[in-house]
Amino acid sequence: MIENNTFRHMAMDAIFISNDSQDWYESGPVRDVTIQSNTFYVAKVGNPGWRTAGIRVHPVTKGSQYPAPEQAIHQNIKIKHNKFYMEHESVLSIGSVNNLLFKNNMIERYQPELNASYYPTLMRKEERTYPTFEWNACKNVQVENNRFGEGIERTELVMNMSNIKTPK
Repeated sequence: MIENNTFRHMAMDAIFISNDSQDWYESGPVRDVTIQSNTFYVAKVGNPGWRTAGIRVHPVTKGSQYPAPEQAIHQNIKIKHNKFYMEHESVLSIGSVNNLLFKNNMIERYQPELNASYYPTLMRKEERTYPTFEWNACKNVQVENNRFGEGIERTELVMNMSNIKTPK
């Protein structure tokens, strides 16, 4: 359970779940994780070449390939009732998870009082660098009842999978 925390200006992903089976061997698969009632302030800080997400699940595997969704590395991740204040568009980047729920979250611009031109990737599709949600080799993903602030457009990149339930 990751609950009631504030993640502000992290130089990398605010929450990063791995499963390093290639280099450092410092983590293993997760089976039941709930991330709820947290506040994320995701800004472009740190190395400009890094792509930070509010939450990233990225197993590091030998050969850099994910297994088929039916053999997903991580299981049962619930992300609910969180607030994401985004300076760019990458809220979630998720790989190799079976049973992921993203529900009742709020996604807003980080500093809405500033002119929208400060948020080109959130505001203008033609300038986007990354999708709002990225899913790779996952199974049983549900995205429901989330609120997107003014001017934030939800986009998704779905790779190596076919069953995702994401009502608009």
